[in-house]
Amino acid sequence: MPQFVPPSPEDVVIVGGGASGLAVVLQLVERLRNGKTVKKVTLVDKNSIAGPGLAYSQDCAGTILNMPKQTMGLFANNQNHFNEWRQDPNLDLYPARTTYGEYLQAMWTKTVQDAEQMGARFSFIADEVDDIDRLDDGTFSLSFMGKTKKMSARNVVLAIGNFTSVVNTHLLNIPGFFPSPWPTTGLKTIPTDAPVIIIGSRLSAIDAATNLQSNGHQGSITFMSRSGCLPKVQGPAIPFPRRHNLYTTARHAQAQADNGGSLARIISDVMEEISQVTGNDWRWLLQTHECPLEEFEADLESARAGTVEWQTVLKATAPIVERYWRSLETHDKKLFMDKFYSSWMRYRHGTPIQNAEKILRMMKKDQLNVVKGKDVQWNGETFIAKTSSGDIKAPYVIEATGQECRVAQMPSPLIQSTLRKGLATPHPFGGLEVDFDNLRASPGLYAIGSLTQGTHFYVSSVDRIADHARRMADELTGEPLARSMHVALFLGGDAFSHLMASKLVPQILAEGHMPFVFLLPSNKSSTKNSSFREHQLAFLEQSLMKQHVIPFLNDTPGKNAAHLTVEKLKSTYGILVQEVDDRVSATLEKHHVDVGLSLQCTHSQTLPKDIVNYFSSSRRLLNVHLTVPPTITSSSKQPTESSPYCLHDVHDHCDQIQKDLRSLSLEYSKPMLHYKNDTFASAVELAMKAIDHVSRGKEIPETLKPKQAKQNGSVKETGKVQANGSTAADVESLVNIIVKSYASPEEQGIFHAYLSKVVKEWHEESCRGNCVMQKVVV
Repeated sequence: MPQFVPPSPEDVVIVGGGASGLAVVLQLVERLRNGKTVKKVTLVDKNSIAGPGLAYSQDCAGTILNMPKQTMGLFANNQNHFNEWRQDPNLDLYPARTTYGEYLQAMWTKTVQDAEQMGARFSFIADEVDDIDRLDDGTFSLSFMGKTKKMSARNVVLAIGNFTSVVNTHLLNIPGFFPSPWPTTGLKTIPTDAPVIIIGSRLSAIDAATNLQSNGHQGSITFMSRSGCLPKVQGPAIPFPRRHNLYTTARHAQAQADNGGSLARIISDVMEEISQVTGNDWRWLLQTHECPLEEFEADLESARAGTVEWQTVLKATAPIVERYWRSLETHDKKLFMDKFYSSWMRYRHGTPIQNAEKILRMMKKDQLNVVKGKDVQWNGETFIAKTSSGDIKAPYVIEATGQECRVAQMPSPLIQSTLRKGLATPHPFGGLEVDFDNLRASPGLYAIGSLTQGTHFYVSSVDRIADHARRMADELTGEPLARSMHVALFLGGDAFSHLMASKLVPQILAEGHMPFVFLLPSNKSSTKNSSFREHQLAFLEQSLMKQHVIPFLNDTPGKNAAHLTVEKLKSTYGILVQEVDDRVSATLEKHHVDVGLSLQCTHSQTLPKDIVNYFSSSRRLLNVHLTVPPTITSSSKQPTESSPYCLHDVHDHCDQIQKDLRSLSLEYSKPMLHYKNDTFASAVELAMKAIDHVSRGKEIPETLKPKQAKQNGSVKETGKVQANGSTAADVESLVNIIVKSYASPEEQGIFHAYLSKVVKEWHEESCRGNCVMQKVVV
């Protein structure tokens, strides 16, 4: 009789098939695409469909997202992915939860297909895991509800979602008491004319009230909470122009963590940024209205008008507030939770305007009241709440006090089994003790979502879940951690270094880093005896972008433009843009810059030789540049090499960034301009690979470094290089490239006319001097 051979363990079992579990799955598939080995992954959830979980399922129909659609992408490097997937210009800013559930379900389906094409198996089991054991070989044994079956895994991810907090446990099992508003389908059993008390006054309470309203509820509704306050109302999503300072605060806090990070310093820095954007107007923080209705109405008016600039600062802390939290000592964390947490939740997590309008209408017709209170009792016939407005009676009570993060109180057999068997430890501030970077609770066991609140503080938003999933997937596949870096981009005055920066800045941010842009000064050498060609190249390399392109575009909307100028990068992404001058060393030190990237710097824009001494850690300055100019033939009009770009450490190869007049002239020839326009994206890709390798402490691959120079022979486009040491600069081609890159389709005509006029006036002025007349096609 053949011997039974048990199936080999799964590489990864993810318990929880909602957004958190799916985020980990998506990141594991990304690692497959990058050559990592993950053969067997299983997603387990008690629901019958993978992806939506409870929060975004049909069981929560009638509620909307509390975050705008452009922030809900489940990929860490593309927060807009949900919006792009939906492709619906009429989609509400805060879509229905069920619409987002459709997105999650579609992502799971695509993931399974993609994994299969790469030779991996990603499967789903609709069941509930209720027990876990670590075996002698280090793998895990997972038991399903009822002990009907088991499975083994090398790694287990706990992605069990959120459990609602139940404060009034004495009311459990009493008819009419709902310990949670979820699933909202349960609220349909409440008679539409019945009075209802909702314990809580934050987002969950608002979701419950708006759902009752959508069910046609006409009876009275009372919000009862300790504060008696409603959350603020979310205004428009506008960029915070000083976002980089918040990252610098995080680096300051991290640097001081060994000596105990200062809560007062962090609060002071954040308040300073709020002061800057509000013009030192603090009326938004003062509760000057006599009743909740008046204050909520004023909040709604401010959100509609967009006069809630303070919100842009608080929202911009999303990627880094966990780093603030990490730097604090235990006593500061406790102080924050005791004294400031309630206010933080109220101001940081506002309600969407759509919901605010519904709540205000209910308040104005006296259907909804907001009161202070915390005690609810059952007298055998009805519920009685003792409030600031006296005793309130109702036959129905809905508790909506938020998430339960005390793991000992979570009604999860799996979590209780994990604790009982010592596989994980409760965190004093909620959830489990996990590694900050890779979310490991113990060897092979990981947690994500609300189970990491004590470690990460802010864990409920999709963008944080996506980023944590990325870090966890790195650990699961043996990839070194990518630490967050501050990256200095050094730009010359030429158009293509600016185009590169326009693509690099959002990509650097998407990978969890903060870019800082430094503009190199022009060469101030005398031009009294310069030739026309030297004048022309100085104009193209040093003046055109800085003095004409950027100022002109500052005064235009620039919507739907393919690229942003450095000034618009600054206002859109909140990065620092500064010229390299005597302040640069202090700036680099102040902002803890880790690594520098020089984009096509030439002899006319040089960097201080000791600049790397002011970097915080790696002290590396890399230069992305053209190698040797490729051969260009008049027949093909294309260089013979596939990509002209490579990079190197500047201090090792500083001589290689020098360019003479001949090579610069060639770079402004028509074939080379068009070629660079077609291929500069490859330089951006190369730069991002280099940043990724440095952030992970890995050596830069030889494939990215300069190869031995090849003798390409002469340039055959014209004979001008051999004849007079230069080739004609095609200014018209450069103008066309700039116009199409930086102007929206609607603005291209007027922008082209402006630049043509600038070039013509420059040419006429140059020709009035001592320069040799040359023909410039414009």
